[in-house]
Amino acid sequence: LIQVTKDSKEKQKSLKRMLAILLVITIITVSLLGTIIFFKLNQPSNYIVAVERDSTEMQTAELLSGVDGAFLFKYFTKDKFQTLTIYMSEYRSGKLIGKEEIFSCSYTDNVSLSPKEGMIVLIPDNIDSEVELIVATEDSKVTGPITVDSKSYNCRSSSQIEEETEIQYGKEQGLLALVYGINRFSTITIDEIEKGILKRENACIYYFSFKFE
Repeated sequence: LIQVTKDSKEKQKSLKRMLAILLVITIITVSLLGTIIFFKLNQPSNYIVAVERDSTEMQTAELLSGVDGAFLFKYFTKDKFQTLTIYMSEYRSGKLIGKEEIFSCSYTDNVSLSPKEGMIVLIPDNIDSEVELIVATEDSKVTGPITVDSKSYNCRSSSQIEEETEIQYGKEQGLLALVYGINRFSTITIDEIEKGILKRENACIYYFSFKFE
């Protein structure tokens, strides 16, 4: 009887330990699932993000692009759109001197054909003073070089969107800035350019922006 009582107590202790372990595992699992669901619910329906530097896509692009590197951006759109337009603005010593539409695609005739995802690639070539633009979607690719003035400057920098950025339909949004200077330049963010905060010591800035309608 004493032995049976001891065995019963040991089994109760073991059962309590198992229940405690199961409780901890359940709490961790629920917390992880809750976190995943929270981020999924808070993720914007339409967004654009820079491709990570250590990704295979980026490493391949940089190998093919040469010494001036490449800038890759992926966009995802759950909502249909009619047009995608990309602009290039040129600033000299803090002043806007020109702006042009360098790419536009339209799905006005059949909005259902607008792609759910795509990629925008910008590859600067300072030797030939141009920037190669590639806009790739699920079933097509558009390329074309844009002429820039990069030979006149010996200092170069760049700024781009880093975090996942919500696409706001009907609003022009910044994507990439190529900064050039003579002997010196100041770093500048995309947010600063969008707000019109420009620095005169930057002799030239080529600012690329996009707009979904």
